[in-house]
Amino acid sequence: PGSLLIQIFRKENYSFDYDLLYKHRIGPMPTNGFVPFVQYTIEGVSRSKYVYNIQELREKLGFEKHGIEADPQFVGGFKPQQLDGFKLKQTSPAIDKALNIPNISDGWEGFAGAGPDIGAFEYGIKSMIGCGKE
Repeated sequence: PGSLLIQIFRKENYSFDYDLLYKHRIGPMPTNGFVPFVQYTIEGVSRSKYVYNIQELREKLGFEKHGIEADPQFVGGFKPQQLDGFKLKQTSPAIDKALNIPNISDGWEGFAGAGPDIGAFEYGIKSMIGCGKE
C-alpha cells in the first residue's frame, strides 16, 4: 500500500526521467519498516520486486537518470482542497528542473525561470485555470 505499481512488459517502450518522486506515507507502517518506492514485475517472473529509493530505480531499472527524490512542496500540502493546491511553493525543488521540449514545455506563456518546472503548474505564471503566482 502506498507504492507506485509499474508493470513493465518491454522496458524499451517506456521512458521515466525528469520526474520528482516523493514517498509520502499514508496509513500504517509495514511490518518490515520499509515503504516500497516502486513495485514492479518482470516478464516471466511471477514475484514482484521492490525499489526503495530513486538510486535503486536508476540502478535496477535504468529510469530517472535526471529525476529528483524530494518533497515537491505543494502550496496545498498533500491534501489540497482545490486544484490550485498543487501549485509549487517558491522553495520547491521542482522549479526549473523539467526537460525543456520546444513547442511543448514552453506552453502558452513559456516558463518563468531558467527552465520549465516539474508538475502541472509553472511557478510564477498565472495559469489559464486561475492557478497563479503566490
